[in-house]
Amino acid sequence: MKNTIFARAALPIACLSATLIAGTSLAQTNPARPDLEIRAADGPAVLSSTWLEARTGDFGPQSLGIDPAVVPDSRHAETAPVKFAWALEGVTAESLGRSSARVESRQYWVDATGAELAGGVSLPLTSRGAVIRVSPLEAGGDVAGDIGIDPASVQLSVNGKRFDSTRSMMQVTDGASLQRLGMSVPPQTIAFKLDKIIPPGKLDLAVARLPADQKLVVHVFEPDSDWVAELALPRDTFVAGETLEFGFGLGDGQGKARVDSVQAVLADPYADKTWALEIDKTSGTLTRRAPADRFVSGQDGLFEAYVYLETVQDGLTIRRDLKLPVSIVPPLARFTGQTVATLDDGLTIEVGVQTAVSGRFQLNGQIFGTAADGSLKPLAMAQSAAVIDGRAGSIELQVTGDMLMASGLRAPFEVRNLELLDQGRMFVLQRRQSGLLLDD
Repeated sequence: MKNTIFARAALPIACLSATLIAGTSLAQTNPARPDLEIRAADGPAVLSSTWLEARTGDFGPQSLGIDPAVVPDSRHAETAPVKFAWALEGVTAESLGRSSARVESRQYWVDATGAELAGGVSLPLTSRGAVIRVSPLEAGGDVAGDIGIDPASVQLSVNGKRFDSTRSMMQVTDGASLQRLGMSVPPQTIAFKLDKIIPPGKLDLAVARLPADQKLVVHVFEPDSDWVAELALPRDTFVAGETLEFGFGLGDGQGKARVDSVQAVLADPYADKTWALEIDKTSGTLTRRAPADRFVSGQDGLFEAYVYLETVQDGLTIRRDLKLPVSIVPPLARFTGQTVATLDDGLTIEVGVQTAVSGRFQLNGQIFGTAADGSLKPLAMAQSAAVIDGRAGSIELQVTGDMLMASGLRAPFEVRNLELLDQGRMFVLQRRQSGLLLDD
């Protein structure tokens, strides 16, 4: 019985994308950063513009050496440039964006056929009150046959001791009920919680009257277990060719435990191609270079790491499965380092963008200004989008004069969490937490 990465309904996890975003990209040491000292003889005041030092968690492509033929087509429909800005609230000058990714697990899955379930499958438990779900695997959206699973067909035993399933299965529910709660499971699913009388140990679960060749998956979730596995990345997005380094571990709240067995793969958004991750159990890391031969639009989904851990502690087998999404993007565009900031009634910040392909690109930035006491205060959240047809262009962030006057803030200004996005392919291509310093 092997774990697979297909057709699995898991507990809801936090998603990694925002309204206009479906991915992110790699850490850049620093873009080209000419510190422009431009002064105009008349008209709007031109502020000096300085790129601040890159921080851990910043990312962006080092170069744009990519064949446009392998890049997904842009799906943007809107072509008119747009600019928005609104008062920035709920942040401080000290707070900077973070793009780390992390997931915890008290659960695992086991694949089995109807014949295997009829004979019984072994499910290790580390605590009482486990939740068990048995579902048919779907193939092309159809379940093979009308399988029907009812509580009377279930048999339970732990460490060889038989338990009455009618008394040991609590809160029994079916797939239709779970679907009404928002879970994506087949209607032929059965789920139940084990009564507290079922102790930790080796649970043998048997389900009768199933088609012998029917493929099923058994999901075991232990909400009350002390044993938690974790999987983490320093960022949620990487550029193709950059090294991915996941950290993994297993512990019971008292400290980390050794992990006896690790399986780990990275799968593309369609789950039709996988890459093995290099495992180092001593350091608790999984590594490989982000694939550079499989580009899909962010609208098609994210790559995912699937990790299966198992170990034995004090006679108990602990099994945990983890799944962590990661965005892997082609190097399509980046900041050139050229910026021009002007101050008139309002504040306009023009940021140069180099592109490998044409598309509609978006710029986000949190703008802070200086208060009378010399402290930085939040001014505005600004977003702009424009089509760039050639290999270079620029996008402007703009704060209106009314907003600037109402804030009472003045130069120096800082632009934080500066992001470059590809709207038509749903990628975040670059992020600088400490972006620009604008002074007069």
